[in-house]
Amino acid sequence: MQHELLLTRRLFELADAKYADFMAKLVPTVERERIIGVRLPALRKLAKSAAGTPEALEYLRSLPHRYFDENNLHAMLLKHEGDIERLLASVEALLPYVDNWATCDMLPSPLFAKHPELVFTQVKKWFCSSHTFTVRFAAVTLLCYYLGENYLPEQSDLCARLVSSEYYINMALAWYFAEGLARRPADFIPYFEHGKIKNPWVHKKALQKARESRRVPRDLLCRLAELKTEK
Repeated sequence: MQHELLLTRRLFELADAKYADFMAKLVPTVERERIIGVRLPALRKLAKSAAGTPEALEYLRSLPHRYFDENNLHAMLLKHEGDIERLLASVEALLPYVDNWATCDMLPSPLFAKHPELVFTQVKKWFCSSHTFTVRFAAVTLLCYYLGENYLPEQSDLCARLVSSEYYINMALAWYFAEGLARRPADFIPYFEHGKIKNPWVHKKALQKARESRRVPRDLLCRLAELKTEK
């Protein structure tokens, strides 16, 4: 489509081959030939300038995209959507085509924080998906917007019960629990002390990440040091 080609052409104008080579090593689930190599600041600037234009609206309807950077631009454009219902519908449309952790992790929108109950309803559905990066997206959404005033124990319970063999899901869960220890230690330490995290790999990796963090309180680190890293 012509409108899509306009934004895709702009991505190619911003291409950096060395950066594309670098990203190919970081996102092994994406073939190198599908990476244009647009750096994040340039991607944000393009999304900001294009948001709300007819070209952008047509682009958001033009799925699937071929290139990694096209999906990233799509995710960035959605951050400028101000209507939660339209945003969730657009996220649902894109998620089946998300095939890497980088696109997945840039997709959560600040608008989610303003509609915690509605978004959490969707999060619970995303956790039930058979698509790896949809499940990861659910965990990353909780990590980004549900460890503050929107936190509920039910959210941690969902993550604790999830047992997966998928690396990218398990890394997101470990990241979630490590961040929870840093931000809400009283709520999260029982998950470790009482063996509530059902996946031993997630339990171990979360403890490792917590020990490496400079934001986890010293007294909590001492308690963590006494825990076995394997259940």
